[in-house]
Amino acid sequence: MTAVRLRGLLPALVTRRPRALPSPAAPGETVAEAVGVRVDRGGRAVLDSVGVEVRAG
Repeated sequence: MTAVRLRGLLPALVTRRPRALPSPAAPGETVAEAVGVRVDRGGRAVLDSVGVEVRAG
């Protein structure tokens, strides 16, 4: 897992799906996903999230 920063969000986790053999991704295969949620300073959970999915083309 790799920590990344998305605009306006706390660090999000990016997961890469492992493949059995190191080869190019198949068309339409999901190669990375990222999700982030921000919590405000008052301690309330604020729905300010972003979801990103990267697919091979």
